Order: sequence, then structure tokens, then C-alpha cells
Amino acid sequence: MNKILVVCNADFTFNKFLIPLVNQLVKQGFSVGVVCDGEKINYDKLTAQVSFYNVSMPRKISLVESISAIISIRNVIIENQYKIVNSNNRNASFFTRLAIMTLPFSGVKNIYTARGMYFHDSQGPLSYLLTYWLEVFLLFFTDMVMSQSEQDVNKMTRNFLVNSSKLKVIHNGINVEKFSINNINNVDINCQGFVVCTIGRIARGKGLIDLLDAFSVFAQKNLNTTLLIIGGVLHKEHNKVLSNFWGKAEELKIKEKIFITGLVDNVQDYLAIADVYIHPSYREGIPRAVLEAMSLEKVVIATNIRGASEILEGEFNGILYKKGNVKELSSAIERVSLMTQKQRSDFGFLARKRVLDKYTEKAYINRQIRLLSEFD
Repeated sequence: MNKILVVCNADFTFNKFLIPLVNQLVKQGFSVGVVCDGEKINYDKLTAQVSFYNVSMPRKISLVESISAIISIRNVIIENQYKIVNSNNRNASFFTRLAIMTLPFSGVKNIYTARGMYFHDSQGPLSYLLTYWLEVFLLFFTDMVMSQSEQDVNKMTRNFLVNSSKLKVIHNGINVEKFSINNINNVDINCQGFVVCTIGRIARGKGLIDLLDAFSVFAQKNLNTTLLIIGGVLHKEHNKVLSNFWGKAEELKIKEKIFITGLVDNVQDYLAIADVYIHPSYREGIPRAVLEAMSLEKVVIATNIRGASEILEGEFNGILYKKGNVKELSSAIERVSLMTQKQRSDFGFLARKRVLDKYTEKAYINRQIRLLSEFD
């Protein structure tokens, strides 16, 4: 039985994204350990015994905390004799790969699951170059990168220094049975009129102020409307972002039209209420929230950035707009509000078909298991 260590930023990440993979790894005969920051593990969804190691993952630049994280991960690998290490999230993966660099003759296989590489659409030229070359450098010390984004892989493989055989595309995947119009429960919420919806953490870089501005323009012409935000604050450092959000909403005089659910497990039940789904983020990998909305046959409007532009195909199953362009976003919302029910249904049908063809959770996990098993 081979031993694999799965590393991620936090217990929230593990609970929300990694439990199905871990369950399948155990089913395939792996002995699984998990490193994450926090101890609030959803044991009810685990089907087998898994070893957990609580390691603090710095969210801000700190030399002392970073070194501590690297040493802690290194010690877990050595003391428990893990032979395969699969790191997730950018900063957790960075610390993990540095830890494995200090074990050059150990035979430990270093595998990185990239939900979006360090370089991205919202960076300036210098920042982009630095992070791009950081990815190239780290690849020399990584046995395999499993990337959700095909666009990222294409950008990397253009570099003659890159060993393209190390880069594998796994896409992303969601539970299409859970996110189905046939599996929805009513929720006790009173959203008036045309419901504009988004999903996500209240955090910087999510484009929420753009959405507020665009919704304000739309609400001036369409008084009977609601902005539904499915999500909340995950870390205390984002409380200021939430405070600024409400301050902006009050300034725009739309505060009474906004409902924030907080962090909930039944996202699909709230999402089912929406008339249109907006994904205003400035930076993404392959956004699950977009896939979830598409699976529920919603019309999706998203920023034309990495990930969203990979999922949405032109005007067939969604609408893309330039990030930060409030006028374009408000016009897109207005356009959807004027669609007939049949037009929305046609969009929704093609959106769900796209997910079923390429982005199911089962296929996503199977792709990872097949690649990880190559090192077993």
C-alpha cells in the first residue's frame, strides 16, 4: 500500500474540494494523510480513516512563518514516510515543494494540483513575468503538475525550457446530481423580482464592487430586483472588505435590495432562485461556481479571464465581459432580463450539457486517480 500526503491551505479547502478525491484514493488502496491549517474537518463525509496534520499556512508574507510551515511539512513527510505528496493551492504548494527540495534523494514524488497557476490576467507585466518564471523554476523540482486550466498549460508549454510531459490537464468537476434542477429544496428567503446572483467568499479580487456598481445601474431602471450573494467572510482579515461592501451599497442606495446568505452547504438551493448568475472575479483557475450555475441551467455572465473563458464558449452557453467594465456588465444583466423564458432555457440547456460533457466530478476525480496511480 503506497502512502500519499495531500496538502492544502485550510480545513475549509479540504472540506469543500478534496473529500471526494481522498475517499476515492482510499478506495483505490492508498494510505492517505492530509496536511491543512485548522481542525474543523467534516468527518461525516469521509468513508475511511485518514491521518490529519494541522500545519499553519501563512496567508501573508512572513519569513519566520514560512520557514516554520516548510519545516513542519518536511517533518510530516519524513516521520510518516510518505512517498507521494500532492499539494493543492498556490501558497501551500509553494511551501510543500520547497520542503521536498530539501529531500533530494528521498524518492518522494512531488505532484502539484494547480487550480490556477501563479501568473494570471490581473497582473502587471513585471509581476506576470516574475510569477511565470517562478512556475517554470518550480517545475524543475516537480514530478508532475495536474492543471485544471488548459490555458495555463498551453502558456507553459510554449517555453522551450519546460518539460511538457510533466504538465497534465485535469479540468475541474462538480457533483452534477447535487447541482440539478431535479434536486432542489425550497429555502426560506424572500427575494423580490428579478434575482441577480453570485457565489463566493467576500474577499479582495472577487469583483464585488464592480457588481454593486453594475447592479445599481440596473436597479435604477428595474426597481423590482434583488442581488443575492451566496457566501460570506471566511477569514477575519476580510471583515474590512465586507464593511467596505456594505458602505458602498449604502452609498449607492441599494442596501435594502441585497441579501447575503453567509457560508452555507446547500448552495444549490439558493442558486436555484437566481434569474442570472454573475461571476465578476478578477482572478480564477477554473471556477467551480460558474460550473455549478451552468449545471443548474442558469444564464451565466462572467469576466473574460482565464478559466471562465475556457468554460464558456462564445455566446452559446454564457456571456463574457471585460473585467472591471461596469457598463458592459450592467448591459449584460439588462440583456438577460429582457430574454424570453425560452431564450434563457436554451442558454441553460447548453450550459448544463457543457458541464456534463467535460466537467463532472466523477470524471475529474478519475483523471486525478489515474495520474497519481502512475507513481504507485
